[in-house]
Amino acid sequence: MFATIYSTILSYITTLKQQSYITTLNTTLQSYITTLITTLQSYITTLITTLQSYITTLITTLQSYITTLNTTLQSYITTLNTTLQSYITTLITTLQSYITT
Repeated sequence: MFATIYSTILSYITTLKQQSYITTLNTTLQSYITTLITTLQSYITTLITTLQSYITTLITTLQSYITTLNTTLQSYITTLNTTLQSYITTLITTLQSYITT
């Protein structure tokens, strides 16, 4: 009789201990998962901010290069235009001179 009661009590105690371990493990795992999620969110936020900064810098640099290239090309075109007009004027004048004489 006492052996059965004792065995039953031990069984209940063992079950309670197992439930306690499971509860502790569950709480610990939840804590680790929460920490992991928070850390990942922080890393992702930092990565996004860094990428946005790099992209902004890249766009600004490209705009600067394009503006410089545009200005340079306009200068070359203007110089070429002036030079060609001068050559054409000289050619016309020379041809007129040959025609007249």
